[in-house]
Amino acid sequence: MRSGGRMPVLQSALRLALLAGLVSPHRVGQQPRNTTFVPCSHSTGSAITRGIASCVFPRAVPDFLALLFSLRNLGVHLPVEIFHNDEIGPILAAWLSREDSQITVRSTHLARSEGWACKPHALLHSTFTQVLLVDVDIAPVINLEDLFEIPAFAATGTLFFHDMVKRFGPLKRSFLRNELPSFDRTPYLDLPASAGAPGGNPCPSAQLQASLAWRTRMNNEAESSVVLFDRCRQPRTAAVLHDQWRWLLGHSHGDKELYWLASELAGANYAFTPYGVGAWGLSHRGLGSHGNESWVCEAMLAQFHPASGDLAWLHGEKRNQWLGGSTAA
Repeated sequence: MRSGGRMPVLQSALRLALLAGLVSPHRVGQQPRNTTFVPCSHSTGSAITRGIASCVFPRAVPDFLALLFSLRNLGVHLPVEIFHNDEIGPILAAWLSREDSQITVRSTHLARSEGWACKPHALLHSTFTQVLLVDVDIAPVINLEDLFEIPAFAATGTLFFHDMVKRFGPLKRSFLRNELPSFDRTPYLDLPASAGAPGGNPCPSAQLQASLAWRTRMNNEAESSVVLFDRCRQPRTAAVLHDQWRWLLGHSHGDKELYWLASELAGANYAFTPYGVGAWGLSHRGLGSHGNESWVCEAMLAQFHPASGDLAWLHGEKRNQWLGGSTAA
């Protein structure tokens, strides 16, 4: 038998081991404190600066430009920082800056293979004090700058959005119930956790214990197509994220869970939108053996404004197609 013929068997064995909790998918454990990282270099009383940060690779430039066009048309005039893992050369960077005078292109100096690392790096190293971190594959339908005025963001310096309900895995349960509470936050106690909780909340916090993820109802509590974060109001969370993102990536689908998990590890107060995520696509009803099941085909994630409940943006590959006239479910 050729070696290639053994691959399906090995993959099946690995899946069974993962499900049984015999092996862990993450590559690194908890990391030591890096005291050279300064979460917020702005002095007390400094002016608040707001801006957009996004990670863009060359093939995603058309998506980014479409997103930027939509944002500008919706009244968002914030400056934009594009981060990349040494993938955008000087010619393309200069061209992007000419397209919009408020664009700055910055390299993370990370390896191209570390694609997921770009977004937490952008959040932590942006020059803005308050960051609107966005994926290029969203289609906004409101002025996202308004999200900075949400009371929950003003109170905590964070605003996160829920993910779709998915099957819960035993490894995620073990991480939330065992590894997360065992995190040693002692090296970070010199930094305030957040406004309203300078000393920090216990881990697990009451907010975590009330979540669907803790109650094993869903695998991912958050999705990260849009994240609002204030490093100066969340210095301990920023430091934890800076040091522990590799560890947390092993327990997250991409970067989805990094930001609220870092907040939880830091003992910080953090805020989620009160609305769950929706699905936007073609609605088919009357399916199934009893004719009482409904499905949404080719669904995009639909997120809603935390205050008004209005549709705020779609997230997915076919977002622009569905904006033309589809049925929301």
